[in-house]
Amino acid sequence: MNNKTALALASMACLIPVVPALAQGDPGRAKSDAEVQSVVVQGKYLSLAAESAMKANVPIRDTPLSVTNYSADFMKAIESAETVDLFKYMTGVNRGGQSAYDLSLRGFKTTSNDRNALMTEGLPGQVSRFSSPPTIGVDHIEVVKGPASVLYGQAQPGGFVNIVLKKPQEDTERTLEVKGTTYQFDKSSFGQITGRSVGLDLTGPFGEGSPVMYRLVAEDANKDGWRDFTFDKSRYLAPSLKWNISTSTSVTLIGEYRHRTGAQDLFLPAPSRNADLLPVRTTRLQEPGDTVTEEGYAGTLLLTHSIAKDVTLRVSARSVRNHDYTKWYDVVSVLSNLSTLQRRARIGDNHRTSDYGDISLSFPFETGFVKHKLLLGVSAGSDELDANRVQFVNGATTGALANPGPGSLNINIYNPVYGLAPKHESLPVGTFQRRVTGSKPVGAFVTDFLTLSEQWKATVGLRYAREQQTFTEVSSSVALLPSRSQTPSDVYPMAGVLFQPDKTWTFYGSYATSFVPIAPNQQNAAGVFSFDPERGKQFEVGSKAELMNGRLYATIALFNIKKVNTLAVVTCNAGIAGTCMQPVGAESSRGLEFEMNFRPNKSWQTTMGYAYVNAKVDESNVATTAPLVGSQLTNAPKQKLNLWTRYDVPSGVFSGTGVGFGLTHVSDQAGNLPTSANTKVLRLPAYTVADLVVYYRVKAADFTLKVGNVFDRTYHDSVGSTLADLSVVPGAPRSVTASMRIAF
Repeated sequence: MNNKTALALASMACLIPVVPALAQGDPGRAKSDAEVQSVVVQGKYLSLAAESAMKANVPIRDTPLSVTNYSADFMKAIESAETVDLFKYMTGVNRGGQSAYDLSLRGFKTTSNDRNALMTEGLPGQVSRFSSPPTIGVDHIEVVKGPASVLYGQAQPGGFVNIVLKKPQEDTERTLEVKGTTYQFDKSSFGQITGRSVGLDLTGPFGEGSPVMYRLVAEDANKDGWRDFTFDKSRYLAPSLKWNISTSTSVTLIGEYRHRTGAQDLFLPAPSRNADLLPVRTTRLQEPGDTVTEEGYAGTLLLTHSIAKDVTLRVSARSVRNHDYTKWYDVVSVLSNLSTLQRRARIGDNHRTSDYGDISLSFPFETGFVKHKLLLGVSAGSDELDANRVQFVNGATTGALANPGPGSLNINIYNPVYGLAPKHESLPVGTFQRRVTGSKPVGAFVTDFLTLSEQWKATVGLRYAREQQTFTEVSSSVALLPSRSQTPSDVYPMAGVLFQPDKTWTFYGSYATSFVPIAPNQQNAAGVFSFDPERGKQFEVGSKAELMNGRLYATIALFNIKKVNTLAVVTCNAGIAGTCMQPVGAESSRGLEFEMNFRPNKSWQTTMGYAYVNAKVDESNVATTAPLVGSQLTNAPKQKLNLWTRYDVPSGVFSGTGVGFGLTHVSDQAGNLPTSANTKVLRLPAYTVADLVVYYRVKAADFTLKVGNVFDRTYHDSVGSTLADLSVVPGAPRSVTASMRIAF
């Protein structure tokens, strides 16, 4: 982060805490107890408008794609602390590994190389790479399914998650939030493992009639993990200002800062790719002192200017700086005795920068009987990863040091003894590398929303994209790879049609495409970059309905996606360091999604989703990967059902009390892809997990008691995005979270 950015964030952070004093006595005062009590306890969990799919605030029923807007009320209802907590209640979305970017949508997994997998305000860049964004700073989350490259550029064909941050409001509101968590399962009783967090959310105007508003969101968390020797300490700060310059122009500036120190945890290995051989869920096979520390800064600018009636200019920009330092014992393989984990001593020091901007102009016009709403836009950005592998030393596979014990880097999977491995400082550097990877994408897009008649509407779009990619190996303990660069480009379309026979029903069909240049730090077995961009296309048909005077909203979609030029891991040639890849052909995903939000009355609300996804390797063009054809993609269960329901007692002696119940069922899933050398596939068993929440409101305070995984089901929800069967992610055991929110 440069000095100017740091100064701006520091100035905002210093300024905003004094604002509540300035706002005393103005019309935007804090709500009284009576006013707070009159607020409906729960709003709609699924909102009926979203900006992400069309880059405009349009009704979801006018969007020829699958898009869901998960509201702040939904996040509060399930008591989520981080966005990853929401994935199990999102239709067609699954967790996919360790980092914030590791998720799976419609069967296609994403990684940190997919910058548009997890966006903020429609732009790439997260302040934290490893941990998921905290929900205290989130207003709502929009999930767009299917390829979205026409509007956003590089994007996996499964879709993306867009986080919309909290922004300043015209009314003064102040909320203090306190949470405490503990666990109760086979190795722990209540109170042994604890965690707490304190959050603050302040917003309002700068005095009576002021066109300038503020918001300050802050959180401090300190949590012991339920897995052996794990912890997480984090701080999050998000000051923001909004200036209504005139009735036609407003600008919003949002700063974010996050610092986190936590235990480095690579989860569980599955010896012989057998789920029955997984160690107990609490087992952590890194050393107790293995940690990751990361710090991130971000600044986001949002400007809206109304040039004339229905003619709007939008400008958005986001800049992120992130640094992580990790010192740990990595995992390499399970040795032939199936009880020893080969580890490596590893130190990483990585710096990431991300700068992106987007400008769009929307305006209406007519051609005969057809009404148009045209959106023209350009976008550009820059990413850079400076990855410094400081130490990289593998444990022995033969001889005395292959066995766990003093001086060995390896460890017993089922009876780990810590503290026997030598300190990092006493080991050689090993295979060190420092690599700088950069990308500078630019694009121009046009979309047109056409109203053909009262019943028929259509959307067409086109994007030109070009991306300059560079790779430089600054230093290496083996032969330096040559610097390389390339500039892939493409033009790709999208189109959709909607039929709306009345105001309640919409039937639609669409065609969308995706374009993902392969990151230039990828290499083949010879250390050469020689890969074509991944390309995807999707056909989707579906229906959306808003019935019973808006109390029932439901969508159903059928989709068929194909992605070509996919890659798989291959053994590197002698003298080539790092991970090597080879092209394998194509992947496909076909399925059905159903989602519903039903509110029989003001006191009871239910949201439900079901997804059937058949995601597999579709074809192979390499003999060594022929066994892949027909294989289920990892972290892509064929079936997932999620349900959340909440009832609030409207009157009587129990008025103010509510009960929520959640259920998630996930079918069995593949934990790896087969190869010609080993055709065995790890199967993670199906599981069903239930959550229970009790709510109580009195005056200006909300109290919540949540029991997660009520029946303490042991399950495994995913595998790591790269380590696969060496990094199986276990689900959390029974937990109890008590929270209190006070408006003041």
